[in-house]
Amino acid sequence: KSPLLQHRAIRNLIVGYRSVRDFDKVKDLIERGLKVAKEIPSNTTSRLSSEADLYGELGTEFNREREYEKAVEVFELAVSLQERSVAVGIRNLTILENQRLFVIDRIEDLANAYRLAGRLDQALEQYRRAVKLIDQWGLIYSDEGNLLRGVGEIYVQQKKFSEALESF
Repeated sequence: KSPLLQHRAIRNLIVGYRSVRDFDKVKDLIERGLKVAKEIPSNTTSRLSSEADLYGELGTEFNREREYEKAVEVFELAVSLQERSVAVGIRNLTILENQRLFVIDRIEDLANAYRLAGRLDQALEQYRRAVKLIDQWGLIYSDEGNLLRGVGEIYVQQKKFSEALESF
C-alpha cells in the first residue's frame, strides 16, 4: 500500500464526502490522510505537498465552520509546507511549475482566511504576494482574477473605492 496512492484516494474521498455534506467524515479522512502522509519519506516534495494539501483541506473545514482564526493558523502551515516543497530542489520543470501553482493556491486560501477573520491588511498582503509570485515565476494561474477580486473587495471594505476600481 503506497502512501502516495493512499493520499490520492483519501483526497478523492474528501472531495466526495464534502459534496454530499458529510463533514464529520471529511474531518476523519483529513486526520487519516495526515497519518498516511507521515509514511512518505520526510523532506521530500511528495511528503511536504501531501501535508500542505491536507492542511489546506482542514483550513477549508475551519472556514466552513466559521472558525477563521483556526483556518488562518492551518493555512499558514500549509503555505509553509508548500513553499518548502518547492525549495527541495525539483529538477523536473513540469513538477516544479505544478508545485509553484500549489503555493499560489495555498497563499490564496490564506488570504481568504485572513479576510474572513477581518485581518484585511494581512489578506491584502497575501493577495499581492500571490500576484507577485505569479509574475516572478511566469505562471499562468487560472484563478488570478479571484486574487484581484479579493484585493478589490478589501479596498471596498476599507472604503478605498478608487483602488477597488483598479483591482476589478
